[in-house]
Amino acid sequence: MALWMLGPDYESIGDRRLKRTKTRKQHEREVYALVDKRDGMTCRCCSGRMTKSLTIEPRRREHHHVVPRSAGGVTETWNIVAICFGCHEQITRHQIECSGNADDELRFTRGAELWRSPAPTE
Repeated sequence: MALWMLGPDYESIGDRRLKRTKTRKQHEREVYALVDKRDGMTCRCCSGRMTKSLTIEPRRREHHHVVPRSAGGVTETWNIVAICFGCHEQITRHQIECSGNADDELRFTRGAELWRSPAPTE
């Protein structure tokens, strides 16, 4: 049976069809809340303070997938990092590369320059 025939409450994992217990948006909100708690309002890339502003500004907090969704990245805390709009723009334009595990330590590189960002401790 085609997945679309089962309706929006099911998702495919490999050859199995599983009933969803949460919507994707609910899951994202929960993960983003955990990431915000872990990272606080400090950009993991530049260490600058961020704001929760809805307007586009350099210090606005955003969430970045270390492994992009388009490359199979998942929305889990180890793959999501809170960064400011300015740093997110540079990562999107491939001016800064981000790698690693957000729950442990991230590595940021710009050309030959490398810096590390350990996960904040509570």
